[in-house]
Amino acid sequence: MNNTTENNKLIAEFMGFTEQTNPKERWFGQWFTNENIRTDLLHFDSDWNWLMNVVEKMENSGVKITIGRMYCEIKYSDLFDKNKTFEITIASGVKINAVNGAVVEFIQWYNKNK
Repeated sequence: MNNTTENNKLIAEFMGFTEQTNPKERWFGQWFTNENIRTDLLHFDSDWNWLMNVVEKMENSGVKITIGRMYCEIKYSDLFDKNKTFEITIASGVKINAVNGAVVEFIQWYNKNK
């Protein structure tokens, strides 16, 4: 799998998608929530509708996200543990790439520090 596929899979897990891993099930190896979605059909990297759902979930969890013309800044501080802080700014010539990159970095950090 390439980085885009791995990053989309990482975001999907963060969003609560689950992977069907039982080969006897009809939708083996496919991601699903209410509907069946193949991993190659995850579009967090290329579709604002998909990516903004992630941004909203993060903001609802206390993450501060600033999206500018060609950059994304994410800041997070755990209210109960001052050692758990995260801050990143990613700039890119393509805004969605900056947002996606910052989101992926945050989720990787979050998964290590939960």
